[in-house]
Amino acid sequence: MNQTDNLATQYAMTIDTHLDNFTSFSLASNPELTQEWDAPVVEVYTRLNLDVLTNDLIQAKSKLNKQRKHMSALSIIMWHLYSAQKIDLTRWVSISSDTHSYSSTSEYNPENIGIEIIAVKKHMVTNGYLQEKGGFNCKNGGESYQGRIRASLEFNRFIQTIPKWITENYQLKNSVMLMSPKIKNGKRRPVNILTGEDAVGECAETNKIRTSVTNYNEMMKKIDIRMANRPNETIFTFRNKKDKLSVLDLDSKFLYAILHQKADDPTQLNYGRMHTSGGYQSVPQKFRDNLILGGKPTVSLDYSAMILCIAGSEVNLQLDLTDPYSLPTQRVDVDAATHRALTKLCCMFMLNTKHKDECIGALSKKMIVNDDIIIPAGMTRKYAEDYINAVMAKYPEMSELWFKGRGCDYFKKDSDLARDIIDVFVAQGFPILCIHDGFIVQQCHKSFLKSVMLGAFKARFGVGIKVSQEGTCDDTVVQEGPHIAVTRPQIEAIQAPVSAITPVTDPTPIKPVGDAVEAPVLVVTEPEPPTEQELDDKDKEDLAFFENLAFEDEQRLLAPACRI
Repeated sequence: MNQTDNLATQYAMTIDTHLDNFTSFSLASNPELTQEWDAPVVEVYTRLNLDVLTNDLIQAKSKLNKQRKHMSALSIIMWHLYSAQKIDLTRWVSISSDTHSYSSTSEYNPENIGIEIIAVKKHMVTNGYLQEKGGFNCKNGGESYQGRIRASLEFNRFIQTIPKWITENYQLKNSVMLMSPKIKNGKRRPVNILTGEDAVGECAETNKIRTSVTNYNEMMKKIDIRMANRPNETIFTFRNKKDKLSVLDLDSKFLYAILHQKADDPTQLNYGRMHTSGGYQSVPQKFRDNLILGGKPTVSLDYSAMILCIAGSEVNLQLDLTDPYSLPTQRVDVDAATHRALTKLCCMFMLNTKHKDECIGALSKKMIVNDDIIIPAGMTRKYAEDYINAVMAKYPEMSELWFKGRGCDYFKKDSDLARDIIDVFVAQGFPILCIHDGFIVQQCHKSFLKSVMLGAFKARFGVGIKVSQEGTCDDTVVQEGPHIAVTRPQIEAIQAPVSAITPVTDPTPIKPVGDAVEAPVLVVTEPEPPTEQELDDKDKEDLAFFENLAFEDEQRLLAPACRI
């Protein structure tokens, strides 16, 4: 069977797989505008005769504006079909036919794509360019607005002729997404952040975060990320923890921050989280080990019990870092792995819920996995209460922190800590990926990352924490051992943009002058990845070199970047 017949067969076999084999449609995802992309879009626009959609307009100016909107809508539809084909030639794309989805004031719609996209989609379906599956899951029992589309067989072959190297245009995205404290239908709504004197919802902190994230993105867009033994592939598919097919776009490494305003003061933030657009956070550790960052093998390090350690710092409590989640076994019928997992969940729920009964209910639900009860039937609430009481007995100093519903506050502090570490790496021009409570760096920067993570945490929270390599028993970083006390130097110390920062080969000793501290300069060589012994030796050099530096939270690491 030839390739053409094979594709037709695949299409016929997958006509009803739209429910689980699809890519989500995002108005914030747009292609880089190049001749190689513009030409096929114009060709399809002409073939479809989309000008017919403006025949009822009389004024030439109105007609031209509408035609431009139709062209933009067509480009975005084709971009999503093009992106989906990189994953699977038969893949569907989810798309909404609800006019409210295309609000011009939405942070999710940075290019202000209007409701014209609905008319363009219908025209493409009518003319045989798209296959469409209607919506589903409508609460009223009818057809919902959320449906699926994919290129028809012939249009699929046309899209395959477009060069594969075209990438997403990240300049159209917002590096900071600010969410309103007002909740509608159980969800927060994004705040439309304006620039200049009429800024709405802006504050000094969002500007600081935007600067850090923008500088990071400027550096990382020049860094190639691939999987080992697959240097030419930009899409990596894998099975996640729930055994569902997931997709990692290796060319998508845009970092952005989601922030929540406080209800009583919109100029203050009570939640923050750093996200990478490619989905690196969801990749299991066994696959992360195969990442190649800037042509070099990588290593991932993470904090242990970070949220619990952050909470403990508020009452000046230094946790036992051997394993803060260790509790005497409560029941002989709970295995060690399940026991620790439940203890960890218990601590998180105790910090995030507002009442003990709420915490008991949340934890008892987690004792049921895939409808299989891992705790004896009828005993889940009793077991949950036992775990809560055991945690309270282990950490009596934290009694004032339990059941206050402050989970968002701790995630905000986690986000600030991640930004501290990212800023240090951006200043040195070292690539780094953020993954929840850990980071992925080149192996040659492993010892530097460990030291920076220790120093950043100690400086911000005043207590120690354990940092270890994912997938190992690396306990070399201990709570009171030496660490790098990293700095946020004054803005005058570094005036060049990120692209101008170049490593030097002759380090100059750092001499603090008053309260000002010069930016650290790190020796960078290009040998083969060092051995573990060499990394340990390098640790000692780093520790001596950065010994006297300290954080200055209100000062910026780099000159302000232009806002996206």
